[in-house]
Amino acid sequence: MTATVLIKQFKKLPSRERRKVFAWMDHELMQREEERARKAAKTVLAKIAAGEPTTPWLQVKKEIGLR
Repeated sequence: MTATVLIKQFKKLPSRERRKVFAWMDHELMQREEERARKAAKTVLAKIAAGEPTTPWLQVKKEIGLR
């Protein structure tokens, strides 16, 4: 299915159905973002538990010239 065909089918839907589709898409995107955030937090906590030093954000900003 091409994007053009999908858009045509989407336009044929009543507005209520389109809102449902958008709500579902938003929900799925939010779940994926939350999963990525959980994985990132888990990785950081594992690094801290392993004794790796953390890098302060202020130092990072200073090194790349943002501050």
